[in-house]
Amino acid sequence: MITSAIQQIVNTDRTELKDFFSEVDKLHKTDEAVTAKIANNPALAKALTDPNLTPTQKQQLATELVSSVMVELGYTQAVDVKLVADSQDNRKGHYGEDNNIYLNDTNLNNTKDLATTLGHETSHAIDNQDPSINTNPQNNASKADNEIYAQNYGDDFSDYVEFASENYGDGSLADTNSNNLGNTPAEIQRNQKLVNNNNQDYAGIDKSKGEDFLLVNQQMNYAREMTECGKNGYKCKNNIRIKYKKLYDKNRQEKLAEIKRELSKPPFLRNKLKLNENLNQRSIY
Repeated sequence: MITSAIQQIVNTDRTELKDFFSEVDKLHKTDEAVTAKIANNPALAKALTDPNLTPTQKQQLATELVSSVMVELGYTQAVDVKLVADSQDNRKGHYGEDNNIYLNDTNLNNTKDLATTLGHETSHAIDNQDPSINTNPQNNASKADNEIYAQNYGDDFSDYVEFASENYGDGSLADTNSNNLGNTPAEIQRNQKLVNNNNQDYAGIDKSKGEDFLLVNQQMNYAREMTECGKNGYKCKNNIRIKYKKLYDKNRQEKLAEIKRELSKPPFLRNKLKLNENLNQRSIY
């Protein structure tokens, strides 16, 4: 926790040396909330190790973890988690202006992946309820900082979930995701309806504040290649998703590295034009 708090101070402008103890306290409370929830909820503990969870079960799992953390941190506004399945969207998650966290199950490879994404979006949800001008997402100048901060917090969040599962729960987190809709026709129908409804909500969200980190020409090539696969080209489409997911991750890491390099410099040495362009871009998730 101490190392993580220092990382936030070094890598972002929103946290300074004077914030060290509050950052450690925030991480400590996050860890405590996650551990208590997993240790005292056998059903949740078991679910974390199951690669065959349905959308309903994943949504419930994620909601319980988020709620426990936000309550522990003193935030009172409820945040809903909605599981979607959008193969045309490279995002793993998105925090919407409707105060919902959307998790894109199509792009989540395992439960650690889910937990990391959930932690990232939880950080954005917390920022949305924070009255501080330095962290409120309405302040455009803090967008890049908030993004880096959320990435770090998401990594810590998933580490706490993983440790608690292994030491106080049912064992290791599930290392795969079967995208299971259910075991009976009725269950499959219920879960498909849930996902369809969530997809509709997700489609209506203004994602201009989010960034898919594919350049315009890359997005056009992606759409063209997916179309050329044809209606029955499942294997072809899956290979294309993998190809562009790698490209997405590469672009994302390069952009974050660029932002971090600028923010690590003294203010008078920063490339203001380059930094402002990045700050005014849409956020990662």
